Amino acid sequence: ATSKPYHGYINLNEINERFFETWNEGRVPDHITITPLIVGDKILGMLVGFADKSAYNKMSLSLAEKLSTEFVKGLQVA
Repeated sequence: ATSKPYHGYINLNEINERFFETWNEGRVPDHITITPLIVGDKILGMLVGFADKSAYNKMSLSLAEKLSTEFVKGLQVA
């Protein structure tokens, strides 16, 4: 809803538990970073990264945001 990244722990609820049951072999990671892939005013998708708790830092978030930006630039060139 905010078009902003999420960088933190996973709140276990029915939707998230179902997601991880069918994806990532049922394992719930300690940490997740989700950055939107935005072109213009449309969200085309998301870049999702899983990690352990040590990834909860500004450097990891900055890297994910940079990767998303570079990915979108590549889409626009193609």
